[in-house]
Amino acid sequence: DRLKMHLDYSLKKFEIDKYFHYSITADDLIIEYQKPNPKGLLDILKYCPHKDIKYFGISVDDIIAGNNANIETIGVIDSNSDKITMKNNFKHLGAKDILENINDIIDFLDKNEQK
Repeated sequence: DRLKMHLDYSLKKFEIDKYFHYSITADDLIIEYQKPNPKGLLDILKYCPHKDIKYFGISVDDIIAGNNANIETIGVIDSNSDKITMKNNFKHLGAKDILENINDIIDFLDKNEQK
């Protein structure tokens, strides 16, 4: 459960754990159920008390998995990616929003929490 440990550490370190009520990592899923398969997201939906769910992804597989789980997807352009290509890929796949930087997630969450 190395990925789960890293996830929990990062969420606490950046003080964003309040936004995450339940999480699933690749450690929790057999290979056939990993992204772009939506199983992990569908499992989260079973435990999530909220209806307004957003899925942030830095890859095409993330956006595909979110779409297949019928969850609003937000594309996040990774600093190591070609920004124009990723923005076009996310738009083409129907990401609801696209963030230019992973650091924009907190502002995005704060704005949406106030709605």
